[in-house]
Amino acid sequence: MTIFALPVILAFVINLTIASFVFLNKPHRSINRLFGLFVFAFAVWNIGEFIMIIGQTDRITALGIRLILFGIFLSPAFFLHFTLIPPRKIRLSLLRKLELLPIYIVPVFLFLVSVLGTTIEIHRIPELDNICYYSFYIRSAVGFLGQMPAVFVYSFTWYAWGVYNLIKSLKKKRSVRERLQLKYLIGGVGLIFAIGVLVAVVRLILPAGRVFYLFGSTYTIFVSLFFSIAFFKYKLLNIRLLISRSLRYFIVSGLLLSVYILLIKNLAQASARIYGVQSSLLEGVLIVILVFLLRPFEKVVSTFLDQTFFKEYFQMRERMSSFTRELLACSDQEELANKISKFLFKKIGFPQVLFLIQDNRPVPHFKTISKIGWKKQIEFPENHPLVRLAEERKIPLEWEDIPASLKARKKVNPPFDKFVVMVPLIGESKILGLIFLSHFADQRKFSTDWLELLEIFAGQISLAILHIQAIQKAQARERELLQAEKLAALGRMVATVSHEIRNPLGVIQTSAETLLEQDQNLPETQKEILQFILDETERLNRILTDFLSFAKPQPIQKSVFELHLVVTRVVEMLQREAALKKHTVSFEKDNQKIWVEGDLDQLHLALLNLGLNGLEAMEKEGELIFRLHSEDGYWAIIEVEDGGEGITEELQGHVFEPFFTTKEKGSGIGLAIVKRITQDHGGKIEFTSGSAGTTFRIYLPAKKVET
Repeated sequence: MTIFALPVILAFVINLTIASFVFLNKPHRSINRLFGLFVFAFAVWNIGEFIMIIGQTDRITALGIRLILFGIFLSPAFFLHFTLIPPRKIRLSLLRKLELLPIYIVPVFLFLVSVLGTTIEIHRIPELDNICYYSFYIRSAVGFLGQMPAVFVYSFTWYAWGVYNLIKSLKKKRSVRERLQLKYLIGGVGLIFAIGVLVAVVRLILPAGRVFYLFGSTYTIFVSLFFSIAFFKYKLLNIRLLISRSLRYFIVSGLLLSVYILLIKNLAQASARIYGVQSSLLEGVLIVILVFLLRPFEKVVSTFLDQTFFKEYFQMRERMSSFTRELLACSDQEELANKISKFLFKKIGFPQVLFLIQDNRPVPHFKTISKIGWKKQIEFPENHPLVRLAEERKIPLEWEDIPASLKARKKVNPPFDKFVVMVPLIGESKILGLIFLSHFADQRKFSTDWLELLEIFAGQISLAILHIQAIQKAQARERELLQAEKLAALGRMVATVSHEIRNPLGVIQTSAETLLEQDQNLPETQKEILQFILDETERLNRILTDFLSFAKPQPIQKSVFELHLVVTRVVEMLQREAALKKHTVSFEKDNQKIWVEGDLDQLHLALLNLGLNGLEAMEKEGELIFRLHSEDGYWAIIEVEDGGEGITEELQGHVFEPFFTTKEKGSGIGLAIVKRITQDHGGKIEFTSGSAGTTFRIYLPAKKVET
């Protein structure tokens, strides 16, 4: 085998590997099939040149030349068709497909004319070890169509048309990834064609010789390296890892072929002549030894490629990987989000970070859990357009990747037009959260490497979130089991005690009422004592009712009703109670009708408990205010504000714990009942407290009712 075969065989290995990976990666995609065929046409060109170089007969050499012509004629057609593929998933109509036929009819016709309608003359060059020198000068009976000018005009037209299509696409692209890919493809194809023309011109000027032949054959290596770097560096078609591996194998196999051609084959032939050793056997032994010696070299090549092309990428990936190991120590999602936001701000260089997490109460929605450089607290429902887009794409998206129709919506723009990248956090086939990032502080541009890094980082964050959620669910189940055991024991005790207490309590209450009704001439002191007895028996009855409600909760009897009717009824009941203590109770509401689905009686009990709790918190004259309004139409909010002294920070964490109370006569069950009823209705309860009083807020899922 001659050394002149080395460039083309190396080019063939590269192009065939790339074509196979691209085609087999996603064969159902037209863009993969066409680009794979485009590169495969160059591989056919390479193998044709290889056959021509090593051909010992004119017949074999002619076969190689025909394969070269096949690659030359078909590659522009595949390239042009590739540039005409729509960027989105659009099914082409039959008419549209028929319009593409001329793209292939012209090169097929030229190829058939050149191969079948011509006589190919083969020239051999003795100074090049009698190999064929291909000038592509073809004597044809059909004139111009069989000559090289026709090939040049056709190739130039098709490539120029394809580059024009890419330039048009470039004007429409906004994302860094797509623009970078198209720029490289446009520049690379233009350079390939220009060098090809230069080689053809030089071939006409220079006489055939060793220097020129190596120059012409090396052109095929240049084409192959363009495709390799395009995939490896700029991630065309997003299969960098596969191409990385193939390029590594190419370098190793290229070295193997070089050593074989330059050393092993000559050494084996020399040994056969001198020592009479069978050359094929010696070649096999030497190749096996060489393969084992090159295994360590493969690792060196892999490290070299990573450090040459992706030094920053691998350094940052290692930094992110090291950081994510620290996330396993986080005990709750807020701590996790704050750590991640600080890492992205301090270590990566994002001046603005917005971290949203999914919260299922009162209804599934996304809320801000951590932010740096963002002023506004942002929340939106799970059916928000950006959430649906993240569920569809499942990868980090640049703002330019957001469809224009989506950007025009008020729900999206503002406030999200300030971010550059949206990173979805996906776990168990759903969106766990979203991270919004601004430009880098040093105004670096986002590269495809960074988008890939963020995708890997998002996967690790999602695992950390799922880990925390699993721990929290296990802890919640443990608390629920413990609470259930306590409630079961409490229920048995309360059922027995309430029966034993209520009977004598009823007798005491009836006796006091009878004395007050029958004897109107009792002294004032005795009347006060009897009234005190009635008040205390009523309080004890209420406590027993609370105990029974908490220990043995009743199932929810669902119905759809207007919430303001329940609040109005509670306010009217509390106004009578408040008048005795010189308090006032008011109800502030808007004119909007707010509907909910739930148990009217249980919600009435919850609001009544909140109201009584507020009245008891006000020692002096004060006002208890009920407010009812809707937020974004997704949930109803009931506020109960008192004018008491507030709850100290030390006690705020225990407010909803059963049996916790700071009142001398309180049972500590009222707020626990309110929380349980709220959660049973798919809602949540929050409160804020200060020296001016306390405000409780109940969130309930709003029900859309057509009236």
